[in-house]
Amino acid sequence: MKKANFFIAIAAGVFLFTYCTDQPPASSTREANADTTAPTQEELVRRGEYLVAITGCNDCHSPKRMGPKGPELIPELMLS
Repeated sequence: MKKANFFIAIAAGVFLFTYCTDQPPASSTREANADTTAPTQEELVRRGEYLVAITGCNDCHSPKRMGPKGPELIPELMLS
């Protein structure tokens, strides 16, 4: 039993030493990202609106007015 525990400890140590190093991956991410362009202001705004919509931030952090079906968000005052 002691040999099995020793073998497991050595195997775990080798695994951690091998896979938990700070070396970058073989393919450089800088080269992969070098061809991308910076997003435009319009793209950034659309991305922000998308993130706010999917995370539900505007559900609580936007003013509402009463409509025929109950409270409605005021789109021009979103997150104000």
